Amino acid sequence: MQSREKDRFLDDVIKYVKYPFVRADIRIELGNHISDRIEDYMEDGLVYDVAEKKSIYDMGDAKEIGRALNKEHNPFVGWMLGITNVFIVILVIITGYVLIATTFMSLFGLVDVNDIPKEDIVYEVDVDKKVQIDDRVIHFTKLVYDKEGNMNIFYRSYDKRLWGTGWSNNSIGSIYDELGNRYINGGGRASNGIISNCLTSKRNFPRDAKELVMIYDSCNRYFEVRIPLPEGGSYE
Repeated sequence: MQSREKDRFLDDVIKYVKYPFVRADIRIELGNHISDRIEDYMEDGLVYDVAEKKSIYDMGDAKEIGRALNKEHNPFVGWMLGITNVFIVILVIITGYVLIATTFMSLFGLVDVNDIPKEDIVYEVDVDKKVQIDDRVIHFTKLVYDKEGNMNIFYRSYDKRLWGTGWSNNSIGSIYDELGNRYINGGGRASNGIISNCLTSKRNFPRDAKELVMIYDSCNRYFEVRIPLPEGGSYE
């Protein structure tokens, strides 16, 4: 079904992408993404026009998306890649080697972010919770509370598509306890690879907290994860 509103949204996004050779692919992928959302809404009983408006609204601001895609597809890099076929072949070989190596390390645990000494652990909780932001999947695997009062959150992050022009980031949002207290101070790190092993730490998290709450609410994307903590903060 032809839709001028959908086309206008795609036009608004594409006009911010300066590198011409990726515009068609981006337009097709964004259009398919909107069409899939429209079908989902229509299956829920909405008429096409309403389903389309909601699907476009869900995508977010066209200007923001276009600028993000333009940064990802840098025109200067694109033109440099097209100088000679030899350069492209060399780049592909090097990139492929790095990709395979980092993926192997990530998949088989050679990049290990879980290096907290056992004697520093107060308690740990095994977790198996997954959330998804568009095509980005975040899989929470473990919580470790240490003697310094840090709550360490371990998780894996990966994109379900091979080329990630969708909404891709490793943020897990804001961290709270069950009383609604928010914890901002801390740090984090991540391994490279198709599957990234990640660690986010929050300082001064209460030892007797009963629940860890993670809330992500940004650009029309939302998830909430609640993880019960051991009673009394004892090691298990």
